[in-house]
Amino acid sequence: MALDPVVLDDLTWDDFSTAALLRIPAASGGRWTLNAPVDPGITLVDLFGWLLEQRVYWMDQVSDPLTRALLNLMGITPNPAVAATTVLHVSAVDSDVTLNAGAQARLARSLDSPVFTTNKTITVYPFVSTTSSGRFRTPNVDLTVGKTLRTNDLRQGRSPAMLDPDGGDTTIAFTLDSTGPAIGRGTLSVFFDMLTPPGVDPGWSPSLSTTPLVGPNPVTWSISINNGTATDVTKKVTDSTNGLRRSGIVVLPIPAIPAPQPNTSSTCAVVLNASAAGWATPPRVTRLIPNVVSAVHLRALTAGAAENIQDQVKSWRRLPGNAIILPETDRPAFANTRPEEKGPALANTLTVAITESDGTAKDWTPVDDLGIYGPEDTVFVYDAVSARLRFGDGEAGRLPIPKDPTSVAVSYSVGGGTAGNLASGLQWTVDNAGAGTLKAWNVVPAAGGLDAETLDKVRQRAPEVLKSTGRAITADDFKEIATQTPGTSVARAVAAVGRHPCFPNQLVPGAVTVFLVQDVPRDTDLSPLYGTSDTFPPGPVADQPTIAAVLAALNAAKMVTTEVFVASAIYREVALALTIVAAPSDKNGMKMSLYQAFQKYFDPLIGGDEGDGWPFGGPIRPSTLLQIAKTTIGPAGTVNKVSISLFDGTVTGESCKDVPIKPTDLVVLKQVDVTFQAPPAGQGGLR
Repeated sequence: MALDPVVLDDLTWDDFSTAALLRIPAASGGRWTLNAPVDPGITLVDLFGWLLEQRVYWMDQVSDPLTRALLNLMGITPNPAVAATTVLHVSAVDSDVTLNAGAQARLARSLDSPVFTTNKTITVYPFVSTTSSGRFRTPNVDLTVGKTLRTNDLRQGRSPAMLDPDGGDTTIAFTLDSTGPAIGRGTLSVFFDMLTPPGVDPGWSPSLSTTPLVGPNPVTWSISINNGTATDVTKKVTDSTNGLRRSGIVVLPIPAIPAPQPNTSSTCAVVLNASAAGWATPPRVTRLIPNVVSAVHLRALTAGAAENIQDQVKSWRRLPGNAIILPETDRPAFANTRPEEKGPALANTLTVAITESDGTAKDWTPVDDLGIYGPEDTVFVYDAVSARLRFGDGEAGRLPIPKDPTSVAVSYSVGGGTAGNLASGLQWTVDNAGAGTLKAWNVVPAAGGLDAETLDKVRQRAPEVLKSTGRAITADDFKEIATQTPGTSVARAVAAVGRHPCFPNQLVPGAVTVFLVQDVPRDTDLSPLYGTSDTFPPGPVADQPTIAAVLAALNAAKMVTTEVFVASAIYREVALALTIVAAPSDKNGMKMSLYQAFQKYFDPLIGGDEGDGWPFGGPIRPSTLLQIAKTTIGPAGTVNKVSISLFDGTVTGESCKDVPIKPTDLVVLKQVDVTFQAPPAGQGGLR
């Protein structure tokens, strides 16, 4: 039950003035007789009433320092600005070029472009470009999965599976320019655009949900040059796809490639292999693009800005009030003289180190409020609006006394915010640190940029934070934490309180087992592939990395006396037998239609009466199955009988009773047997 707020500001200026006038006769002993506005004393009464009304108003307000202190007690702090990220495809060049980390990129046709900075050093190879991706052309890619060529599937957007069910190798081949020279050693970066469920952030995202998941069957990476023997480079690979579990960039070391012979072309192939058992469903890829690098919307501090800061420190005195205003503008590193974009420093990139007069070097920590710190605490407050660093006064926070102006080292990057969120397919110019410029296109939207959170927005967010589930106490808490574990794609979960895997037939106090249904792709048109291949499994089994991540999240949130176990959902196999009075021309077609209708109804993700998945422990109702069968075959026949069999031996025959299953179990359709009976003599046509 919420408490009514206490209102302190419930009196007006007129109330104060009237109360004072009523007290004048008694307080003056009858000597103050003129209470008209012409009396200077009345003017003073009105003035003091106004001042008192202002004081009462402020007494009824919650000041910003008090708000920050209260939010800190609740563990809530303003979110800093976040820089948007994107993936740039650097266009092909005549020979291999090294693109260094820290290269700055800006939009090619913009006078006021945000500046993005590359994160890694890569080698740009002269691959042959034959395919188109939006408004730009990308290098040709030949994809072979096992013994099957999947290049056309990839070009036509069919999202082929990346792993061979028979355990064969997957080869991703790129063709080099036949007129190019010999190429030295380098690093090949390949963009993997994977087909993933909603909520799985890509490997370049600034979101916290990109925490790596460790799988039991890691991918083995190899490199083959000119169809030669593949060399295992797994230990040297940087894989942000998390083992093909999300979109990301894979960076592989490439050996030297000799110049091609006349009328021939050199090839560079990435060969990967992994057991499909490590995934809930085989990973599927939408695009494969080489020569890529991730870039983030920020620009590092330049030498000119450092000199500006030193000039400010020269004016410092050994007195309170020392501050630094961070320079917000500077000249870019490009040949032109267009000014850089303006913007405050990103708080998560801001560092301050001061060597004091006694020669001691100290690192200073940014905080929200100096009032709760002592005279020896090396802290400062950063105001993103004014770009100002405010230091302590010797009482609330340490007073900085630098040895000299050059002993104050401030490092930060400018950028971040929603200004960096851009569409995909834009042309960029990349300055390669004095080694010329390169053309590039962003193959994905620049996304994830957020402005720094204001105090008013934190106030609005605080109630939702307090309502959120931070501890696992009830069964619903376990369910919510499991489905919201960062980096996973858990669609549904159920908590079995008292269930212990070592004691399946009795309740164990303090034990909780959480069963997961992992989100996997679904074929919306219910083609024959649905439920009949590993691409669209009818009963998805959660993979081990997901189970491990959920278990870690629950262990961090559970009570001390609780023992948590996590497992994939348990599926009860169901067989249906139907007797239909009909004489269809295509019996197999009718059987397939019935199978697909029941398959969808029992589906743990899109089935059930509401279409949001078969409910845990939901009974199987013959009456509902009869209605589904009637709707599927329409006027082509009549359904006489529906019988249900569970593969544990439970058979209902023609019973109209519901078939119960355990509260934490789901069902999966195993088979549908249809027996056709001829219609009675003389009966025909549509009914």
